Amino acid sequence: MILQMHGFKVSCALSAEEAFECCRREIYALVVIDLSAGIEASTELCNAVKEQHETQPVALLAPAYAHVGSNCPDEVIAKDQGPAKLVAEIRELLERVADRATDPE
Repeated sequence: MILQMHGFKVSCALSAEEAFECCRREIYALVVIDLSAGIEASTELCNAVKEQHETQPVALLAPAYAHVGSNCPDEVIAKDQGPAKLVAEIRELLERVADRATDPE
C-alpha cells in the first residue's frame, strides 16, 4: 500500500508459488520478496525467478540485521527503517536498474 500511495504500480502474490507464476509470465521492473517466509524460502524463490529470467531484478525486504548469505537477491532493503526510507530505497534501486538497462557497461 505504501508503494502504491507513492505512485508505484504494484502486483502482489500471497504465496511463493503465486509469485513464481507471476514472474514466469512476465518481467517486472523489480521483484520484491519479503523475508517473512524465512531466508531459505526467500532465496529459493529468488533463485527460481532468476532461472526463468536471468536479468530480472530481485530485492529482498528484510530486517536490517538479516544476513542473507546468497548471491540472490540483487539487493537487500531494510524493512524496519520506516516507509519514507523504503520508498527512497526502492526509487534508487529502480533508477540503478534503469541505468544498467540503458548502459550495461
